[in-house]
Amino acid sequence: MTLEPSPAFRHRLLSELGEEAEAALAAGQAALGRLTAEWGLTFLGPLAEGYCSLVSRVRLDDGREGALKVPVMGEERDTGAQAAVAFSGRGGIEVWRHDPMSGTLLMPLARPGTLLMDAGLGEAGTWAVWLDVARRLRCDAVVPSIPLEDWCNDLLEADVRLVPEDCWSLVDGAASVARRLLRTAPPGRLLHGDLHQENVLRAGDDWLAIDPKGVWGDPAFEPAAALRQAWPDASGATPDLASERIDRVAAVLRLPPLRVWGWAFAGTVLSALWDGEEGLARERPVALAFRALADPEWRLD
Repeated sequence: MTLEPSPAFRHRLLSELGEEAEAALAAGQAALGRLTAEWGLTFLGPLAEGYCSLVSRVRLDDGREGALKVPVMGEERDTGAQAAVAFSGRGGIEVWRHDPMSGTLLMPLARPGTLLMDAGLGEAGTWAVWLDVARRLRCDAVVPSIPLEDWCNDLLEADVRLVPEDCWSLVDGAASVARRLLRTAPPGRLLHGDLHQENVLRAGDDWLAIDPKGVWGDPAFEPAAALRQAWPDASGATPDLASERIDRVAAVLRLPPLRVWGWAFAGTVLSALWDGEEGLARERPVALAFRALADPEWRLD
């Protein structure tokens, strides 16, 4: 049994893994075939393609339909899968089975499966849902995860000479903020690590988190992805609206506003760096909106 990935997925795999791309894809296809047999699943066809994973619709022996997610690259093979198990039923989508060898997850087929970003709930409604999910997403256990400092390494070690000149101060400033935040960090906990509006979906009457990365660190980092991606058009990002969102998130989740601000700023620049010059150009207006809110002395502790 094989699941043919799209050209875009193949291109992404090749960009990330180079010569190892075909071997990684073959391993994913092998896991799909092996687990379909071992877990008594009937393959019903592909589902919406993940960024790092092959996702199939399957039927279990008892008639239930599920989603079989086979990660091919990235954190979803290890720390992401471990975090998904840890968050199962705690704000995250339920995990029925987990194959540690491949990181494959068998989960319920979420219906209607609407992503929060596509739900049309407006500003207040979208944030109400996101905050409810973020508040419920908790796990007190220590599981294999990525230290937040390691997650931020591409920002902390960034050479500003390799980015466009109009982004030098943004990258330098974001790295400085991240270092201060890490130096003054409170006790860490397991974080989703990428809890934006595309990683929250509707399942029945509930909203659940999907596709965690599995990061361990400052709880104030968790809102960063949602605050970064909350702009339908990045060019419309404004400090006033950014400030309103930060204050609301901090109040509901009982987090220090300055730390939420700092990670929103640093996380935006980090995400932009991962996408190179194109990402920096795209995210620059959002990063500038966050930077405009900086405390003059960046007193973040």
